[in-house]
Amino acid sequence: MIDLAMKDSFFEPIVHDLIDYGHEITFPIFGGAGAYQPHALTTEALDTPDKQIMFAQGFAAKVEEGAFKAKIQLSIWLRRGGNAHSFLHELMHFYQDTLGLLLMPLKEQGVMPIMANLRTSVIVLLFCEAWAEVEALRACWAFKYKEIDDDPWKGALASPDWGDLARFYYEKMNENRGEAWAAAQTFTQWYKDKNRAYYEHHALEIYTRDIVRLTEDVAGAAKTNDAIKNHLRSARIPALLKKIPQNIVPKYFDLIDWENDALNEPQYDLVLLRCKEAQEHYGVIENENIHEVKCASPPYLWKRLRDAEIAKSEVPPQSTMQFEHKE
Repeated sequence: MIDLAMKDSFFEPIVHDLIDYGHEITFPIFGGAGAYQPHALTTEALDTPDKQIMFAQGFAAKVEEGAFKAKIQLSIWLRRGGNAHSFLHELMHFYQDTLGLLLMPLKEQGVMPIMANLRTSVIVLLFCEAWAEVEALRACWAFKYKEIDDDPWKGALASPDWGDLARFYYEKMNENRGEAWAAAQTFTQWYKDKNRAYYEHHALEIYTRDIVRLTEDVAGAAKTNDAIKNHLRSARIPALLKKIPQNIVPKYFDLIDWENDALNEPQYDLVLLRCKEAQEHYGVIENENIHEVKCASPPYLWKRLRDAEIAKSEVPPQSTMQFEHKE
C-alpha cells in the first residue's frame, strides 16, 4: 500500500513524511474499515523561554524514540483494494494533522487553552473527512485510469460507506467538464451523504470529552463562563483554508463555494441543539482568530521543527529527506 501510494504525485511526499515520522499500521479483527488515531499532548505550563526550549527538545527526543507514531488502523476483512482505498483516506488525515488542521490545542497544566468552539469543531471535522475521501477517490481512479492498478478503484466502489460517492465522482468525470470540476462536485456532494450524520455526532462526542479535559484543572476566576468564552474561537471554512500553504492547495478548491452554509453549519437536530446550548452558556463567539489555537498534535510539531531545521541547513531538502529516512 505504501509503494502504491507513492505512485501518486499528491500522496508521494505525504508517504515520505509518514515514513520519516514513524508509523504503525494494524489490521484488527474488530473495528471499522479504517481509522487514524491523533494524539493530544499535555505538559506543564510553558511560562518561560527555558521551559519552551526544554519542551521542544524533549518532544524531539520522544519522536525519535517512536513515542508518537502515526497509528493507522485498517481491516483484516477487506481485500487488497478496499484496504488501499482506506489507507489513502487515513493517510490524508495524517497529512491534515501535519498541517494543524485537526486543531488539537496543547494542554498546559492549569492553563486555559485557546480552542475552537463547538460549531467550528464540527465544521472542521466535516471538512477534513470530505477532503480525505475526495483525495482518496481521485487517487484510486487515477491508478485505474493510468493502468497502474485497478484494485483501489474496485475497493472504493465496493466501500459500504463511500461506494455511492465513488460512483458520483465517476458520473461527473463522464460529463467531460474536467477532473477538477468533478472533484469539486464530489466534495460538495460529500456533505449531502448519509454519513454526514455520523461525523456530526462524532464531532460532538469529541468536543464534549475535550472541553472537560482541557478545562478541568483550571481554577477559580479563570474558569468562569466569560473566561472560557474569551478562549473560544469561531471560524468558517475560508479561515481554515489559510492553514494550508498556498502552493499545495488543490486547484479544484477554487471551484467550491466555501461560504455555502451547507458546509459551514451543522444540520442534525442534536448537534444543533448542543450548539444552541453552548451559545446560551458562553454567548456568541465573535473572535475568528482561529490561528491563535496553539496546535500541538505531534505530527504538526514534528513537521514544523523539521522544516525549521531544513530551512537553517545548507543541505538541499531532497538530500535531507533521504538522510533522515528511517525504515
